[in-house]
Amino acid sequence: MELARRYLRLLESESKNMEPSLRNAREAAGYSVEYVANALNISTRTLYKYERYPASIYVSTAIKLARFYGVTLDELSFS
Repeated sequence: MELARRYLRLLESESKNMEPSLRNAREAAGYSVEYVANALNISTRTLYKYERYPASIYVSTAIKLARFYGVTLDELSFS
């Protein structure tokens, strides 16, 4: 639970730095928004929202995205 709280604080403080890294991680993996959204069972609109406003992302979804892209949460946060 403490890890989740720390991650939420990190997202709030680093949301501007995270925006391009979510998109960059997806693009580096060679995935389209549609492919990732379908694989994670979320809408493309939601994925676009996460890429634009990462502070709105749930911790569980951030973990799924990191695993899907093959990166760590830190790499998503500070790329």
